Amino acid sequence: MAGDTIEHDASRPWGWWMRTVGTPFGGVVIVDEHGRQWQSLREALWGGRLELSLDRHQHMEEGLELLLAVLASSSRGIVGPVEQLHALFAGMGRFARFYSYWLHSTGLVANRSALAMDLQVTAEGASVLRMLAATRPPKLAAVPIGPLALAAFGAPGSSSECTRARFNAMEGMSRRLVYAFVREEPWRRPTISLLHRNHDDTVPLARTIWSAPFHDEASRDRVFGWMYERLDRWTVWGELVRAKGAHALTQELLSLVMLGGDTTAAPGPPPPRDGGGLPVVVRS
Repeated sequence: MAGDTIEHDASRPWGWWMRTVGTPFGGVVIVDEHGRQWQSLREALWGGRLELSLDRHQHMEEGLELLLAVLASSSRGIVGPVEQLHALFAGMGRFARFYSYWLHSTGLVANRSALAMDLQVTAEGASVLRMLAATRPPKLAAVPIGPLALAAFGAPGSSSECTRARFNAMEGMSRRLVYAFVREEPWRRPTISLLHRNHDDTVPLARTIWSAPFHDEASRDRVFGWMYERLDRWTVWGELVRAKGAHALTQELLSLVMLGGDTTAAPGPPPPRDGGGLPVVVRS
């Protein structure tokens, strides 16, 4: 496959070695190591490196979103295969296994164990992950991923952890993030609240659309740490509440926990993270 001769660096976005050239009509194209011209890095990956059809742009974008989701989930090793099957592939085991086998054949992942979906991202896979996260279409900008999300929401237990006040005060690119889970204590009750702001409002202030009270801080903090590990799912969960109501999210979270989500860590706030990795990405 194209790209096999490149020495990939996991810390650099895929395609860093390509160049741009002008066209006679005033446009710009990307030229790969074989001299082929592409309209974008995403197209170069899909049509060139993976050798997949470019007949429908929408199909390419859908395929790249799924690829991004699987790579990001596998790169962190937090979400188990059973939960991945439910969240990424709607429970379709046969398709999930085939996709895992195909992805392994591309060299973007390797098997971590005998399980088909227990994947380990290679250096090239990590490079592809960075490129896909940086070049997502504008309509997906509200889905938190990468350094922007880590900086905007902060790590649980750190001085930069997102609060209701900080969520309302976000500016610039971070302002596009429209959902956030926060820890707070209304009426002195340890609670996790899901906040949402509507940019169509004259003053888009955050309002609570879902909340869960707990008997003690330790229980709340364990659950919040589990949710933070799935930071990218916050937009999906927020849209679920808006579409089907708060009870739908409660049912979804219980299902994910039963499918293998680990909320059994030691009591207390989860330890601060260094922000060096990309959060898991899952699109339903």
